[in-house]
Amino acid sequence: MLRITKMPDVTKLEEMVNESCGNVYLVLSDDDKISLKGNEDIWKFMKATKPEGSLDLSFEDPRDVRPFIALMMNAKYAA
Repeated sequence: MLRITKMPDVTKLEEMVNESCGNVYLVLSDDDKISLKGNEDIWKFMKATKPEGSLDLSFEDPRDVRPFIALMMNAKYAA
């Protein structure tokens, strides 16, 4: 699981999720998971609310983790 503590650009995050090799899941506080890949409803919600705080993501394919870490680092240093 990867915790995103500073929300990157939601549109960029959506693009990365949709381009990922496997599913990317949003892990909820009760440990339920919501698939983000191709989930138009959750992206509409995230764009409308611009969530603050941290997001926990889980990856089906380990190859997808590295690009998300790079995105988080860029968001951290761009602020």
